[in-house]
Amino acid sequence: MSSEFMRRTADVLEKLAEHLDREELTRQDGVRQERLKVATALSEKYAAATGEDLSKEILEQIADSNHDVIRVFEKLATRIPHNTPPDTMGESENPDDVNTATGSSRNERTKIAASDADQHFVNWIME
Repeated sequence: MSSEFMRRTADVLEKLAEHLDREELTRQDGVRQERLKVATALSEKYAAATGEDLSKEILEQIADSNHDVIRVFEKLATRIPHNTPPDTMGESENPDDVNTATGSSRNERTKIAASDADQHFVNWIME
């Protein structure tokens, strides 16, 4: 094989590599734009649910995250009711504090439960 043929073959392979690199960069840019669009939608849901905006750095980190991670956060942001306090996980140590879920204090609920128990017992005896 002549050196001219080898040089032309090398030029063709180099141009092919450059073309493939450009195609890959274009594909990656499209994927990045799509992920950024999803992350922006997630950011809007988060802002609607919490009233807080995500920083640009966090938005970019979300866009760079695995698709499954984005889906988990999207489900979480979608399930959070708008403008409602989170569910209570327990009660206050102070028995006079009003529970926001029931609208009554622990002392009031204890009195009602005791009264209901007494009424049940009287009804059972009277039968």
